[in-house]
Amino acid sequence: MLTVMQCVVDTVDYLGRIDTMTGDGDHGLGMQRGAGAESKAANEAIATGPGYRTVLKEAAEAWAHKADGI
Repeated sequence: MLTVMQCVVDTVDYLGRIDTMTGDGDHGLGMQRGAGAESKAANEAIATGPGYRTVLKEAAEAWAHKADGI
């Protein structure tokens, strides 16, 4: 099974290259940071035993926070 993290890692350079057409070329790195943070946050949330909604919320917030460089 291909995970989101593996997909991002496999395409980080491509994402950066296409971002250079309209941006500064850091989209791949941002997505890589975001995916790593998402995975960590989801695993930590799962370990505490909440429902899926909480896990997804925590994962999404972690992705947004790290991918945006905040």
